[in-house]
Order: sequence, then C-alpha cells, then structure tokens
Amino acid sequence: MPSPPPTVTPSAAALTAGRQVCARLDPLMTAVGSQAGSVGYGADEVGVVFCAQHAEFRSRFPGVAPDIDQPDDNACTDLNVYVDVRNQPRLAEVHLDGHGVDTLLADVGRDDLVTAAHALGRRTVRTDLDRLHGLLLEIFGRAASPAARKDWE
Repeated sequence: MPSPPPTVTPSAAALTAGRQVCARLDPLMTAVGSQAGSVGYGADEVGVVFCAQHAEFRSRFPGVAPDIDQPDDNACTDLNVYVDVRNQPRLAEVHLDGHGVDTLLADVGRDDLVTAAHALGRRTVRTDLDRLHGLLLEIFGRAASPAARKDWE
C-alpha cells in the first residue's frame, strides 16, 4: 500500500500571505464573477485560486485571453496567484489559465502598463497586491461586456 503524501504545515508567513491575497483580491474577484479565493499551501509557496465558471467568464469578458476555450462550459477559468514564502514573502506568479498579467493587459490595449506587471514580485506582498489589484481592475474594467459593467454599477 502506498504511503500518503506528506502533510505540509504552513508557516506563519504562509498563513499571513494567504490571508493577505484573499483580503485584497476577494472583493474584486467576486465582483467579476469568480468564487472567493481558495488557498493551498506548499513547503515554500502559497497558491490562491479564484475560479469563475467558464461560460459566464467568457460572456462577461470576451476580450480577456480570447484563446482560452474550455470544452466543458461548466469548467472553471482560474486566476492563480502564487506567493513564495521563503525569506521575505513575494508574489511569485500570477496568471489566468496560463496567461500572465502582461499578456492580459495587452489583450485589453494597455501595453503602457506591461512594465508594471513585470515589476510584480519585486516589492512586499502587500504593496504588490495593491498594484495587482489595480492592474486587474484595469483588465476586467476594460474588457467587461456591457452586461458585466451593468453588474458593477
């Protein structure tokens, strides 16, 4: 019988990072139709997934990562946020089903903000989460269909 996978006990820094990501991004992500963040812990990393039902996401944001196509409309389109918690916790990676924030900004015509996306991970988690929040607001605000914009008013 195979042994069960080892259990990871999250560090205080990991627990804090997971809470920070959810506290900063849950309000925005739930407003755009995703579920609240689901946190997972690894030995050196925290991952937070914001899942949106694919068909609804596609109808709300037709211009965001237009090549994402799920064969099952009940599948999720996920925003994944990873924080490296070794030493000083930093954003390690952010992507929407494999599309980085820089690509998403280009999708909505905000090439002028790509440099800001490339700078994510160079500051504290709290500072970068504020920057990420602003970039996501720009992405989803510019890409929203008229019906989605109405939901935000």
